[in-house]
Amino acid sequence: MLVASIWTPRVRAGVLVMLFALFGCQNAVEAGPARDSSQSSCVQRDDLDSLFSVVGCHDAAEPLAPATSRAPLPNGIGTSETSRVGMQLAALRRATVAFHDTAAAAAAGYNTKLTPCWYYGSVGAMGYHYGNVALIDGTPDLWHPEILVYAPTGGDRLALVAVEYVVPITAWTGSAPPSLLGQAFEQNDAVGLYTLHIWLWRHNPTGMFQDWNPNVSCARAPDSEDRS
Repeated sequence: MLVASIWTPRVRAGVLVMLFALFGCQNAVEAGPARDSSQSSCVQRDDLDSLFSVVGCHDAAEPLAPATSRAPLPNGIGTSETSRVGMQLAALRRATVAFHDTAAAAAAGYNTKLTPCWYYGSVGAMGYHYGNVALIDGTPDLWHPEILVYAPTGGDRLALVAVEYVVPITAWTGSAPPSLLGQAFEQNDAVGLYTLHIWLWRHNPTGMFQDWNPNVSCARAPDSEDRS
């Protein structure tokens, strides 16, 4: 009863205001027609899904209508189609959230351990790569990444940190490298693949699509390999 008496509409409104302020939303929410989003610093859908993933709320709201602003999304994504890319990344998180459970990932076909925990000197690491070999067919599909990337967290526990798309170089017939979300794959001659990482589940300060993540470490891995 005490909680009910304290949790008044005024208190709820105050909490919402503080949350908006915390995430950079400086303009108050008003009823009626939406204002020019270029004048608003409210968080984008991708930021909210990152928050939902942290607190375990994966049943996110319906996608937002495309925005007209070019405010960057997390990790510096900033293109003329920012809102579309952000919504696709949010949907990709929902499509892969079940794979935090490694047993669910294995049941879905990601049951082939392709590498030990890879790291690159002091630059950062990738982690372990678990592949769904049936998907490595030369055709990249945003909703079906060929590889899931996991970071060791101690013991035999693994944390899903990224997805990776791979296309065998010999299987690609295009004149330019394959691409997804406007990002061209990197040609990795050492492994004979075009590759693209998306760090969906672990913030990468160097960029969401970079190879190595300084926020990932192989220090707790029982098997690792320095690729520098």
